[in-house]
Amino acid sequence: MTPFSFRSLSRGLAAALLLAMAAPAALGGTLTTTPSSAREPDDPKNVGSDKPVAWFETMADGLAEAAKRDRPIVLVFPEAVTNRHEWFHDTYAQDFTNASDLVCVRLLPPQTPTIPAGATPQQRQLFTEAFARLQQEYNALVRKYEVGALPTVIFLSPDGETVLRSYTRTMETNVVRYMRALQSDFESYKKTRAALHAELKARKIPTLLKADPPTGGTVPPGPASFGPPIKWHETLAGALAEAGKVDKPIMLVLAGGDRERHEWFYGFHAREVVNASGVVAARVLPPAEVSIPRDAKPELVDAYRKLRERMTQEYNAMAAKYNVTSLPTILFLSPDGEHVLARHTRVMETMVVDYFKVLPGDFENHKKFRTAVKAVEKDKAAGAAATSGAAISPR
Repeated sequence: MTPFSFRSLSRGLAAALLLAMAAPAALGGTLTTTPSSAREPDDPKNVGSDKPVAWFETMADGLAEAAKRDRPIVLVFPEAVTNRHEWFHDTYAQDFTNASDLVCVRLLPPQTPTIPAGATPQQRQLFTEAFARLQQEYNALVRKYEVGALPTVIFLSPDGETVLRSYTRTMETNVVRYMRALQSDFESYKKTRAALHAELKARKIPTLLKADPPTGGTVPPGPASFGPPIKWHETLAGALAEAGKVDKPIMLVLAGGDRERHEWFYGFHAREVVNASGVVAARVLPPAEVSIPRDAKPELVDAYRKLRERMTQEYNAMAAKYNVTSLPTILFLSPDGEHVLARHTRVMETMVVDYFKVLPGDFENHKKFRTAVKAVEKDKAAGAAATSGAAISPR
């Protein structure tokens, strides 16, 4: 890919883009109300925060912070214009960005320095070389992340190597809306990252990480006005273990990995209903990808390929077990995961939330059936024992 050219952005295109983005500067001051296009039907009315987003201005600083906290990076390449749109500046976007616990990096195109009229030839040369260095660093990142137009916003893994999602020349509301789904995407990435690290260690192949990747960690709940978050299991095995202990039904969400997928039960009313029900919640996404270096050794590439195949087979086997042929599908299962109490495929979230009204009755009905099965098993066992102990008649 050729180095990025600032001249490729015409002034007319940049101006039209700014109008489309509805830059707060054009309104004279900071936008303090929630943009109607960013709101979801289940949003509380008081979403918003006056706390500004903390930005890192270099990629190196952002990577160091992300590695320390093991949190995803949002990398913004803004427009190269004076009256550009300031990303995540209104109260709604600030609330979501801060509550998502992101490492925010903002990379502005280097500006041609203004050389003082009285500068010596040595000073002019110094300014020129400093500007050239900044341009080289900027263009290297543009090439690495395949930035073809401005603005571009990219969500990255903590090491900056895996792109979780990218947006080019899009409305900020679309980017902020993705922050709802970012957490589950990142947890899915962490699963693949941990599995690959373990696979490479088992094969005694040098890993991509200097140390074992962090495990666990608290998933950010999002804006406080949405209320307590749902405790999600990222694997069905984890949900089965908890459901077996508490004897509660499992809600299994199988969501697609499409670009604008809906993040289920993020809204404040849906959270309230799910948390009050006591269900064990699990969401399982298709296996995420982990970026492998282009110069990686063949044995590492082979190990990653086989891991991906195995994880995909496991996911497909789970989908086949529950006869899932389309995504998204939400299943309500018995605590042992063997009986489907209800199935919702490609329906509105409100329909699934409404089902919680009848879920207690369905689960009690299942428990009656479970008790009946145990009674029959007990009777058969008693009958078999009686038969084996009876005297055999000569006749």
